[in-house]
Amino acid sequence: METDSSLTGRRRLFALRIVTPLLAVFALAAWALASPPGASPDDDFHLASIWCSAPEAAGHCKTTSNSAQRTLPRDVGVDSMCYVRDTAMSAGCLGPDYGNMPQDTVTTNRGNFDGGYPGVFYSTMSLFVGDDISASVVQMRLSNSVIFVGLVTALFALLPLRHRPALLWSSVITMVPLGMYLVPSTNPSSWAIASGTTALLATLGYLETTGRRRLLLGAFALVAVVIGAGARADAAVYACLAIVAAAVLAFRKERSFFVAFALPVALIMIAAVFYLTSGQGTSAATGGMARGEVAEHKGTLVFLNFLNLPDLWAGMFGGYPLGWFDSPLPAIPQVMPLIAFAAVAFAGLRLYFRGKGLVAVGLVTALWAVPTFILLQTGAFVGEYVQPRYIYPLVIMLAAVLLLRTTEKQWVLTRGQLWLVIVALSTANSVALHSSIRRYVTGNDVVSWNLNYSVEWWWNLAISPAATWVGGSLAFLLGLVGVSLLTSRRTSPHAKEQPLLTRPAVAA
Repeated sequence: METDSSLTGRRRLFALRIVTPLLAVFALAAWALASPPGASPDDDFHLASIWCSAPEAAGHCKTTSNSAQRTLPRDVGVDSMCYVRDTAMSAGCLGPDYGNMPQDTVTTNRGNFDGGYPGVFYSTMSLFVGDDISASVVQMRLSNSVIFVGLVTALFALLPLRHRPALLWSSVITMVPLGMYLVPSTNPSSWAIASGTTALLATLGYLETTGRRRLLLGAFALVAVVIGAGARADAAVYACLAIVAAAVLAFRKERSFFVAFALPVALIMIAAVFYLTSGQGTSAATGGMARGEVAEHKGTLVFLNFLNLPDLWAGMFGGYPLGWFDSPLPAIPQVMPLIAFAAVAFAGLRLYFRGKGLVAVGLVTALWAVPTFILLQTGAFVGEYVQPRYIYPLVIMLAAVLLLRTTEKQWVLTRGQLWLVIVALSTANSVALHSSIRRYVTGNDVVSWNLNYSVEWWWNLAISPAATWVGGSLAFLLGLVGVSLLTSRRTSPHAKEQPLLTRPAVAA
């Protein structure tokens, strides 16, 4: 029979599981409003691709005699670029009538008209295309926020208890600032991030469980793979790596394991089909990154890139400007997220087992090898051509692996350490959000803490820039507190852990 305290604890846990995802959506929604249409990398390309994925009968995009060109509203691509690469230029250059004149068209070859990218992301986003371009973009950004939070929430409910902290904290410590910017965007990287966050742990959970939970996790793994592979070709490759990593972590010399592995093999084949039918290669566009001189000597290229590659990793934690690399960040969001990542990841390293070590080494190798190979093929140096977001899913997977634990042990931060991580991440998020809003509301030539001062651009909404910043910052902070409570042993003292089918290879 349940005691009153036990019943109260369960009600609090249920409330946490409802409120925390809502706070996450609100935090991402603030970022969705922080920048104007066209602010994400290559958004002229991606917005045109979305508009032209809608049925032509809707009249939003028309084919031309040239199969590589389409005719679409001017504001979708060309006119949304007026502020790009000029940090002092606000989005006020869009004008008061931006997005309200769909009949003013332009013909362009900037778009996924030759199938260079997989089409699932664009086709899904095209469901939100309407005559009001600004409203359509906001709806797309909010929908991607909900998709990301919904996937993480669903996987949290399906995973065994021992893997839930790895899911939430691997997402949290890698989200600021790049993930907070890209997830609520119209860039396919939004779905690549969602896939990188969920595919590995969903497959691992599938291989380690039985019965109805295994079936649900298998179905979820399929969704995670399609989400990523249907958005970017490189995300299809990362999905395959995630499946292989999960297999190494869960490997058992038992017939049941090899029977269960039939689904992961099928998932790899699905990802391979997406990759092989896409002409994307490494990237369809430069995203605002400048190209320098092509290196004449490959030996020099490899050597210098080997020395400087960590700069690309740091770019995921604020080391590179946001947007079209024209929205620089202050020092706080460049330093604090990296410190928080290192602190939590090292706490996870306290719990070592052989499979965890092998997969972690493999992912670190991939983080070095993948960008090095692309840079070598293109004759470019670090800082040219390859963007941090291209390898971002690998960092999320690495964080998840480092935080994995066995049933018997779990990594633990002291209360003081936990609060330091929460304060560091929430402060970095708040400063980065403020900087992003400032960049587009007035341009960086205006310096003021008050985002409502001298506003040159903002959405046609009742909520002000300053209120968006304050609300988004508070939602993120409270969401982090919710994550810490959800992953604390005290929130579920009576929960029964589903045992592993067998233990990992060697537990420390």
